[in-house]
Amino acid sequence: MRGGGRLAIAHERPFPCHGRAHPSGAARLLVTRERFTGQWAAIGLAVLACVPGIVLRITEPHIDPLLESAVYGIAILGAAFLLTWGAETAEVDISQGLALAIIAFIAVLPEYAVDAFLAWEAGSDPEKAAEGLAIANMTGGNRLLIGIGWPVVFLIFFYRRRLKELVVSRARALELAFLAVATVYVILIPLRNTLTLADTIVLVSMFVIYLVMTSRVESEEVELVGPARAMGSLPDVRRRVLVVVTLVFAAAVIIASAEPFAHGLVETGKKVNISEFVLIQWIAPLASESPEVLVAALLAWRGRAAAGMGALISSKVNQWTLLIGTLPIAFMIGSGDWGILQGLP
Repeated sequence: MRGGGRLAIAHERPFPCHGRAHPSGAARLLVTRERFTGQWAAIGLAVLACVPGIVLRITEPHIDPLLESAVYGIAILGAAFLLTWGAETAEVDISQGLALAIIAFIAVLPEYAVDAFLAWEAGSDPEKAAEGLAIANMTGGNRLLIGIGWPVVFLIFFYRRRLKELVVSRARALELAFLAVATVYVILIPLRNTLTLADTIVLVSMFVIYLVMTSRVESEEVELVGPARAMGSLPDVRRRVLVVVTLVFAAAVIIASAEPFAHGLVETGKKVNISEFVLIQWIAPLASESPEVLVAALLAWRGRAAAGMGALISSKVNQWTLLIGTLPIAFMIGSGDWGILQGLP
């Protein structure tokens, strides 16, 4: 495994011999398949949960906004399960830090889509720029990620383990260091009252360096369980192909479902006379942040709370660097005015 880490697949319980020392090879193979039946069924159910959202996205029928949000929300939940299992299995071949970074990148894709659209709209319409909706959505998402995501992971950890302290491994030190540097840089941006292409160069470069360094960090030994164990039991080529297909499928479902999920929530909010700014800052981020929180919560529930917290920390690094860094590009595409010091007000 890359990065010097090790990963083990949980062993099956001994086959009940009933008078024979060992079962035949065929019997052992049959037992293995039977033991993995439940795991493959779980993967199939997660895929099926995504199907209604895909069909709804393609056909785009006019339905009640609340029902629309429910269908897309279930699709996002199914994709979050697939994303978790795929990333866990990927740790067979790559470092845990890089696997968590991939989780964070895919899970934050809905927020990229929403913020990029709002930044482009601000560039093409000065009135929209004055409303500051792109920044409102981003700050709302950050508030929900830290204010809800981090406590949820700890509460699940406490419920499952009855421990009052969640010890984050030293492997997370790299993420925390980049998060600290990025946070200080981003805090200084409002002092200039603009987010420019120069900030894009700095922040995107920081993200690239983070990915390179993360891929080289040694990983702790991890034991695959559940559906990830079934996927990890496959031969190398089949396992890697399945992991890639799973991650791509989960990413596609999340991207396809997040915007209409948010739209359904916003339309439902408008029915009760909630302002657009409040909807963008509080309701829409529920859609964009839900994949990240769900993935972290699933990891915590499966006894990997430290990895779940690591995924959330990696998401914050992603948001403070690549997400914020790409907003000026979307703004300038909308405005048609390019320059190193041009950017989002």
